[in-house]
Amino acid sequence: MWNPKYAKQIVQFNNPRDAFGTAFYKLGLDVNTTDRAAWDQGLAELKKQKPLLKKLVMDEIFNMMESGEAAIGTYYAGDYLTMLDNQADGVDLQFYYPERTNLFIDAMCVPKGCQNKELAEIYINFMLSQEIAIANAEYICYASPNALVYNDEGYQEDMGEEAYNILYPENFDFAAAYDQNCYKDLDVSTKAYLNEKWTDFRTSGGTVLPEEGEEEDDSSSMTAAIVATSIGGAVLVGFGAYAVYSYRRKRKKQNTIN
Repeated sequence: MWNPKYAKQIVQFNNPRDAFGTAFYKLGLDVNTTDRAAWDQGLAELKKQKPLLKKLVMDEIFNMMESGEAAIGTYYAGDYLTMLDNQADGVDLQFYYPERTNLFIDAMCVPKGCQNKELAEIYINFMLSQEIAIANAEYICYASPNALVYNDEGYQEDMGEEAYNILYPENFDFAAAYDQNCYKDLDVSTKAYLNEKWTDFRTSGGTVLPEEGEEEDDSSSMTAAIVATSIGGAVLVGFGAYAVYSYRRKRKKQNTIN
C-alpha cells in the first residue's frame, strides 16, 4: 500500500476510521488510542502514501479491482471473493490477510424503545433458522456465526475449500485478534480530532484526491491484486470474516427464496 512500484494504482478507503486504521496497523499503533501524538503520527504516514494513491474509494473498488483499473487496495474480505467471481479476463486477483487487521461484528439489535419486541425477536429467530441463515450468508457474502451455517456440508461444498478456509481459518485465534485489533467507539473529543486530521490529509500538499464518483486523470490499468485489511461480519464465536459466494448462485438462491 506504500510501495512506489504501484504509484497511482493504489486505492485507499474514503473514510477516516479505516484509512487511519491502515496507517496505525502498519505502524503498530493502538487503533483506539486517545493520544493526539499517535493520530499525528498516523496522519504523517498517510501523507507519505498520498502521492502514490489513485483515488479514495468505497464500493467503487468493486469495478476498479474487477477490471484491473487499480493494482492494489484495501477492502473487506468477503468483497474480495465477490470481486474474484466477477473479475475480467486477464485480471488475476489475489488476497492477503495482514498480520494486524480490523475485525468487526454485524449484529441484529432490538431498540430499547421498540413497540413490538416480540415480533422483532420472532424475525431474528427466523433469520437464524438453518435454511434462511444459509441462504442469507450466501446472498450477502458474509460469513456466519451460526453453527447451523458453517457446519453445514452443503454450505461448505457450495463455497469451496479455498474460500471456506479464507473465511474460517482453522488456526486463527479470533478471540485474541478481536481483542487486540478491533475498532472501539472513540470518545467525542478523539472523533473530532480524527476528523480534523482527515481534513488535513485530504487537503495536504495543495491537492485533493478524487473521491468516489469523481474522475481522475490517470486512466491506465494493470493486472489487479487486492489486499484486504479488514475482516467484516460475524463468524464462529462472533468474530469477523465475510463469506464467499458466486454471483450465479446468488441469483439462484434469490429466485428460490422469492
